Formats: sequence, C-alpha cells, structure tokens
Amino acid sequence: MSQLRNFRIEDNKSLLGAIIKPRESNVPAHLFWDPILSDGVEVKCTLHHSQLTRLGRWTSASGRNTVRQLWHVGRNCLLISGLYLCKKCGHDSLHLAHDGKILQQLPSSVEVPFETFHKSGATKEIIDLIVGGIKNGEYCL
Repeated sequence: MSQLRNFRIEDNKSLLGAIIKPRESNVPAHLFWDPILSDGVEVKCTLHHSQLTRLGRWTSASGRNTVRQLWHVGRNCLLISGLYLCKKCGHDSLHLAHDGKILQQLPSSVEVPFETFHKSGATKEIIDLIVGGIKNGEYCL
C-alpha cells in the first residue's frame, strides 16, 4: 500500500472497483477489478462450467494477459483485472476478471464500473456523461 501514496481513491472506500488517480497528470488512473475478491461471488469457467478460483495475480503491462486501457473523464484509465484459473483448463488458459462472459454471470448487486469493447473500453462515468449530453442535445455527432 505504500506505493499508493502518490494516488488518490475516488468515491469508494475500497481499493477494488475504485478509480485510483495519480497525483501527476501524465500518469493514467488505475481501476483494479476482481469480483471474486471484492464481492465474494462465484464465477464459472466459460468452457467447462466448473468454478473458477483466484490465481492471486493481476494482469500486467506485458505478456499475454495485459491491462486494458479505458476511456475515462479527464484522462485514460488502466483496467487491471484479477486472473482466474479453471482446474480443468489448467495454467495454459487463464481467465480475465473483465471477460464479457464472466461479467454476464455476476449478480445484479455487483456494479461493474466499466464497459469493454473489442480492443478498448470506457468507464461508466464517461459513458454516462456522453449519453446524458446526447439526451440533452449538448453533443452533435
């Protein structure tokens, strides 16, 4: 946690699911996402339908399971997701906590603070801002 002293957490007491903004403007904000850890929900493998377990690791800046950049108000945001393991799939097939098929399994009580698309994504905050502006006639596309 000492590494987080240069960051501030917005609108949430928990580190998980919160937008963490660095004090310097050239560093992107971070959003840590792991619904098994933060909400205690059970999610199943999309191939075998067996329960996924936390691997205890997060997506990283390089390699196969990289972080995802999200559009966010004022600056971009990095989505850092938990990695899950299916015992039937083995270590060759890790599941990302932000995978669309995993997000569909979450109960309605779990609020997902982002939307992911093919190669990009956006936080709910910027989506709400854009949709609200369009509904109010403030933006012309």
